[in-house]
Amino acid sequence: MNISDLQSFIAVYHLRSISSAALELNMTQAALSKRMKALQCDLQIQLINTENRRQLVITEAGDLFYQYAKEAILRYDKLQLDLNDYRKMNTGVIKLGIIPVLAQYGITQLIGQFKQKHPSFNFHIIENEGVNLLSSLTEGKIDASILRDTQSNLLQDSLYHKIPLVNDELVVVVPASHPLTRKAKLKPQDLANLELVTLLKGSGVYEPVITRFKSCGIEPHVFFESAHIETIIEMINHSQRATFLFKKSAEPFVTPAFEMRSFSPPIYSQLQFVYPKATRLTSIGEFAKQLRQLFQYKITSEQENI
Repeated sequence: MNISDLQSFIAVYHLRSISSAALELNMTQAALSKRMKALQCDLQIQLINTENRRQLVITEAGDLFYQYAKEAILRYDKLQLDLNDYRKMNTGVIKLGIIPVLAQYGITQLIGQFKQKHPSFNFHIIENEGVNLLSSLTEGKIDASILRDTQSNLLQDSLYHKIPLVNDELVVVVPASHPLTRKAKLKPQDLANLELVTLLKGSGVYEPVITRFKSCGIEPHVFFESAHIETIIEMINHSQRATFLFKKSAEPFVTPAFEMRSFSPPIYSQLQFVYPKATRLTSIGEFAKQLRQLFQYKITSEQENI
């Protein structure tokens, strides 16, 4: 017994005629009669009585079978719809928001590797500041985002998955000729009288730096803010200024003309993959799992090459 058998019986039940049902099912009367006999043989019970050539009669068992057959077909149709949704969810476009760390963390390469393994996955990647991505995520304009924990902490844990990817340290960057390079670690007091250059509010860098200064009772002298690391580095070049960047983000831009120093005590942040728990895109969960594995593999490879 299969779905076609159930559909055939339902047609016979409604039309009370083998010939009419066969026409509706686009099959021959002989083929439908054979199918009904096989179905009854399989069930070992009579569902229809065809002794009266003028009027097909449904037996009591046939009435009962019809109710279950109708329910089974409804469930089957719902299954097909749900599976179709699932197929669409796994072949659709994931709108992914990322703070400006694509190159520094090798995220572009990781997404490329993932695409090779899962060619049905498609992405629309939007790079923006964390504060803007938070708004887009909560408003449903993007499906997921890569953020720092200083940003994702603003989202309720009960509503969002926060998958850890990699930890990074926030460091002070100064020109190599700067007097502060004589110190291994720096406190806000060491920077109190300097002109400071920083990334914009909402970047995930600005907030922990300002918080650290204010916790020491110091009002930082922010001289310049920018969304671009290249601009920030240029603004401190050949000066007595200082800036703050996450170490991994800074490495591609910090030449021998600059040096990095840790805070005392150090400030760490975690890069996370964040998406709503209520999402219907099952592909996001698979991508999150694979992205974390790829990050761990990347970290392990880098450590082995040191």
